[in-house]
Amino acid sequence: MALVRTLAVALQLGMDAPFLNPHLVTNRRLRFEHSHADVVRACEFLGADEHASAREIVMGVHERMRILASAFGIGMPKTLGDIVERAGGNCVSHAVLATVVLRQQGFSTRLMVEDVYTDASLLRAPGALLAVPIGPTLNGHVWIETLADDEWIPADPQLGLYGTEDWIRARVLRGVSLAAMGVPVRERWRFPLRIRRLGPDGTPAENVTGLYLIGRVRSVVGRDALPRAWEDGVAHFANVFDWQGRSGLRLLGERRRLNAMFKAVESLR
Repeated sequence: MALVRTLAVALQLGMDAPFLNPHLVTNRRLRFEHSHADVVRACEFLGADEHASAREIVMGVHERMRILASAFGIGMPKTLGDIVERAGGNCVSHAVLATVVLRQQGFSTRLMVEDVYTDASLLRAPGALLAVPIGPTLNGHVWIETLADDEWIPADPQLGLYGTEDWIRARVLRGVSLAAMGVPVRERWRFPLRIRRLGPDGTPAENVTGLYLIGRVRSVVGRDALPRAWEDGVAHFANVFDWQGRSGLRLLGERRRLNAMFKAVESLR
């Protein structure tokens, strides 16, 4: 059944067939290339067979994996075998494992990268001095989209989210709390600021911030328009804000705009 599903999706997608390759997953500079035996072990680890649905695979990763302590990705698994062996990692590890197993079972899947606005965190404060998109109120996150029922579905294996409504309500309307870098400290993520799809080579290929934070939020809350402070803020961070260099430090100067966006989100709940 998985082979039939894979062939059907490949014929439908054509140029998107690379998103069906379970043996290579690339997240910007991180390249996860593995053998067929590694892929089989990953499927066995999740208990995923040819009858498994996309939702079951994503939730299987969420249930069987744990968040490992790390600062800025240091010490995280660098191979699929290591991810399975350690049964844990960061958001990249969760996304890679889910992507491999979903593709092996015939679901075209691609990585998504996100810059998320958070409550202040002392653990990430040093990031404001580095030329990276991390800071006291800024973090990076990786999740996936998978093609099921002829639709690209957002899914977050680390947070245990599957489907557009589930994702929008948790990530935008409510926000999430989770362990900070795997240590016994909870941090609060308010809402995403920028969302990009990665291409087969692992580089950002499409900015879909407006699609998710305006188009799909409108659909979920049942409104033709959202508060102006929210839509203007989404457009600003998608198209105007300078994400190069010390963006974590630069974001601290956007407090007024971010507060207005937060109040707008509260009105949608």
